[in-house]
Amino acid sequence: MIVHAVGLTSEPVAPAARQRRASTADVAWPKPVDWLVLSADRATRDRVLAAIRRDGRSGHVGFARAAARSMIGATRYRCAFIDLLHPVGGRDGLAAWLRALRLERTRLVVRGRDDDIDDELAAREAGAAAFLPGEVDGRGLDRLLAEISS
Repeated sequence: MIVHAVGLTSEPVAPAARQRRASTADVAWPKPVDWLVLSADRATRDRVLAAIRRDGRSGHVGFARAAARSMIGATRYRCAFIDLLHPVGGRDGLAAWLRALRLERTRLVVRGRDDDIDDELAAREAGAAAFLPGEVDGRGLDRLLAEISS
């Protein structure tokens, strides 16, 4: 028996083998989701989510009014599609999402303007796995997102 002394009193402490340990069932782990789609353009969101679902993956859409940190804290995203042409919450809102995603080591696919070096540099600085210039098409998008997901 181990006795833990506190001031003038003491109380026995059970050996470590008898102490109840928290099981993984007791811990609230974030639910894993394959993709987070950040685009203020409905057509782009729909196209990207359709490609994600055709690959058998799950996806969520992030909105400007959602707090990036709390949404990402509640759900763990493996990958994210970020649209610089139609940024969610503007450039400032997008910066908050990027900071939160970087902490989670989420793999990024960034879409930017065609022939815009600033968008490509922003993607590189964010640590993007892929940069897509201009419009996204169905078949190429399917292959790219499937490759990034695996």
